[in-house]
Amino acid sequence: MNKNTHHKKNASNHRVNPAKQLVEDSMNTSEDANKLSTIRDILFGEQAREDEEKRSSLHKELKANLGQLQQETQNQFEQVSSELKKLHSLITSETEQRIASGKGASQHITQLQQSLDESNQTHQCAQSQLQKEFTQATDTLDVQSKKHYEALSQKLEVAAKELRSDKTDRGDLAKLLRGMAEQLATEEK
Repeated sequence: MNKNTHHKKNASNHRVNPAKQLVEDSMNTSEDANKLSTIRDILFGEQAREDEEKRSSLHKELKANLGQLQQETQNQFEQVSSELKKLHSLITSETEQRIASGKGASQHITQLQQSLDESNQTHQCAQSQLQKEFTQATDTLDVQSKKHYEALSQKLEVAAKELRSDKTDRGDLAKLLRGMAEQLATEEK
């Protein structure tokens, strides 16, 4: 009878308080889970702690490596930035020098052009002066040659008159003409 009575009490308990039954069942399950967790800690606890330590160590190492990588990247960025600033400064300086040099070259070209113009004017003046002097010299020579021509023509006429008047022979006339030709040749030289 004990069993039937106990079973009846349990059956009546189930009917009477199902929430209580649920709490009792979950405590039994919770106790089983705690026991299982305890067994797991006993069996795998050391390995889990080692894994946790390794994971923690790897996490710290990863953080340190990331920090170092970030610092190296920052340093490299600063170096590149510094080099770019230097390069920009050099390019700016060279550009300014070339502009200044271009201005100096432009001024030098202008001075050379002025000097060339002055030299050209001087050359033209000198050429005009030489042309005037040459014209004067040729005019003077022309006047002198006309005077010599007239003088020789007069001498020839005088000689011809004398010949007519003296009726000299042809040999004397040839000598006289040869002498005049020699005089003309000597005077023209």
